[in-house]
Amino acid sequence: MTSKLLLDIVMIALAINQVCDTWFNGTIFAGTRAYFEVWQDVEGGTRADRVTRFFANLSMCRFCLSHHVTLFFIVVCWLPTFLLPWGIFTMFPVYGLAALRLSLLLSDVVPE
Repeated sequence: MTSKLLLDIVMIALAINQVCDTWFNGTIFAGTRAYFEVWQDVEGGTRADRVTRFFANLSMCRFCLSHHVTLFFIVVCWLPTFLLPWGIFTMFPVYGLAALRLSLLLSDVVPE
């Protein structure tokens, strides 16, 4: 049980690293990042503008984003392994992202 717990922690850490790397360096999210960068500079405005600026700042901060991705992976992927009989399947996205991260690290083709 302890070895699986440690393996899951390592897999979640690798998956978080891959998600954040894809968000900040991937070309697929370039348009969304540009949209959020524009919203980071908006001053004042309505309540909706302030909420949008808050989420833009939250998603453009590497430190903040990693904490929220961690919370998502723990609640959506890891906790169901203890609560549901078919919960092991919820860890498949984490294992896939961790495998991708490991393959990029081992092949030394980490995007800049």
